[in-house]
Amino acid sequence: MNDLATPPKMSREQLLAQIAQLERRIAREAAARRKAEDLLEARSFDLHNANQSLRAINGDLERIVAERTRELRAAHDEALAASRAKSQFLAGMSHELRTPLNAIIGFSEVMQLELQGPIGNAAYRDYAVIIHESGQHLLGIINDILDVAKIEAGRMELHEEVVDVAEVVADSVRLLSDRASRAGIKIKTTLPSGLPRLMADRGKIRQVLLNLLGNSIKFTGKDGTITVSARVSSVGKFLLTVADTGVGIPEDALESVMEAFVQCGDALTRSHHGSGLGLPLCKALTEMHCGCLTLESEVGKGTCVTISLPPQRVLDPAPAA
Repeated sequence: MNDLATPPKMSREQLLAQIAQLERRIAREAAARRKAEDLLEARSFDLHNANQSLRAINGDLERIVAERTRELRAAHDEALAASRAKSQFLAGMSHELRTPLNAIIGFSEVMQLELQGPIGNAAYRDYAVIIHESGQHLLGIINDILDVAKIEAGRMELHEEVVDVAEVVADSVRLLSDRASRAGIKIKTTLPSGLPRLMADRGKIRQVLLNLLGNSIKFTGKDGTITVSARVSSVGKFLLTVADTGVGIPEDALESVMEAFVQCGDALTRSHHGSGLGLPLCKALTEMHCGCLTLESEVGKGTCVTISLPPQRVLDPAPAA
């Protein structure tokens, strides 16, 4: 039998041919390997150059970012310093102005009531009334400026207590009812029974409401109506709304009127003097309660301002009397 494991015998020529074939194959593989190595070396060189370029660019970017950060930090510090300086100046000036104003208001009231005896001339009594009212108006503006300065300086604090909003609304409407009547304006209130109380700063809620009512009276014409309403939304927020049938605010001015010292430039509204602090102050005081103020208005139809306070400030309804 033939041994299957024994390779067939090859002639010398066949063996040389096979060796030559193997040598050619090895040569091709070596050439391919050299080509791959050359390509790899070229790619490595390109990657090295690209990496160097990226490092240089990254270094430049880091320097630019660092410089820009320093500039922004310096600008921020300057802005804070300017804001503090402005707030301190306003607070100081407001204090300096309030002292003589209180004297003017006090003495004009004494003259108005003729506490030291009759004036004698009716015109002088009228002048005393005008002085007193003008002093009160100016004092209100100064108080608003002082409040804005305190808020910007972070010195305004909340003094929280349980607040019956219905009482605050009734009190505010009562204070401004004479002013509204003289202007031929009717103030209505729409408050549901069992309206929940709030955990809030009563004085500041009252200040917001008085400011909103004052604005509505100022910009609502004769035979106009102002409506004060309150309710709890479906998500538990407390909504306090003051709506009027006044001149309204143009749509493109709705954002700007929320900035301090900015007033709508309409000819009718320009005839009413003011500091332009009412709405911004109301917004700031509302935000101190973690709430928000929204403004809706249409020229010729009126304005609606809504104060929205978060559910965590809403308490149980006021107990029945």
